Amino acid sequence: MPLEIKKVENGILTCLYHEFKYRLAKEQCLTALEISLEAYSVKQYGYRVLVQVSSEK
Repeated sequence: MPLEIKKVENGILTCLYHEFKYRLAKEQCLTALEISLEAYSVKQYGYRVLVQVSSEK
């Protein structure tokens, strides 16, 4: 999701494009409970963003 179409308040990420709300600490979608959210470690280097994707948590 492009960073300019979201906001975060009290640990809840809201996508301004489709109005979905996600509780970040619990990786939980509050708008549609059947949707899961997975967190990944990221680092930004200038305009590049590296995402660490792993099958283990």
